[in-house]
Parts: sequence; C-alpha cells; structure tokens
Amino acid sequence: MRCKRIVAAAVTVLISLMTNASADEQLVPDRQYTYSWMFSDGTRMKPRGGMTRGPAVTLDRSAGSAWESLRENGLTAQERDRRAILAMAGGFRTSFDFIETVGFVEGYVADQPYQSWGTEYVYVVENQPDFVSLQHIIVMFFE
Repeated sequence: MRCKRIVAAAVTVLISLMTNASADEQLVPDRQYTYSWMFSDGTRMKPRGGMTRGPAVTLDRSAGSAWESLRENGLTAQERDRRAILAMAGGFRTSFDFIETVGFVEGYVADQPYQSWGTEYVYVVENQPDFVSLQHIIVMFFE
C-alpha cells in the first residue's frame, strides 16, 4: 500500500511540473464532468443548475413486455436489435447537460456548463423490418 502512495505522489509531482501548476492548483484534482471538454480550467467546468423541483414520479421497475420479447428463442440478431430499439419507447426520468464547446469570436470564454432534469418521452415514429425511428422529447414540469 505504501508503494502505491509513493507512486501516486510521484505522479502528482510529475504532472504538476509538466503543467507548471502552482502549489494550490496541485491540491485541486482535475474534474471531468459529463460531456465537458478540457479546453478550459477544470474547476470552471463544474456544472451549475438543476435547482428547480418537479412533481413526484412513480418509477416502474418492471421489465415490460417489449423488453421481455428480447428473450424469445429463435430470434435473428437483427430482429433482437430491432426489438431492443423498440423497447426504448416510453416515459423516463432523465437528466441532461448543456455545454458550450466552440466560441466563434476572439477572446471567447466558455460559460459554465448547466445540468438539469426532465421527463423524456420516447415515441416510435416508424417501425419497419429494416428501419426503426424513435422521437425523443424532453419535458419539464415545474412545481
């Protein structure tokens, strides 16, 4: 265990030397958030938002008939894949991230990412043997 700590400390020192990080910056670990680009100071990439509240939800934890249909014997790989895609239809509790990745003006500074929540409804738009199309709609209900 002691050997692992020494190696970890050595790696930290090496990284700080390679990046010319100050002693204070060495104490703050890099943070990678969902979909964040490391084009900016890692601590500025901490997401904001998600403070609003919505109505209570009742989660259905059952597999559902569409999901169970994937277990039928004799399905081809393509049919199993098609059924797996179709099984994604329904209503879901979800979260999502907004992040700016490109600035098209000189001196652009990316804004802090934003995380929030919603209810995602997935509808089957088209269901053909060789083509399935789903429509995803995210809705937020505020209390």
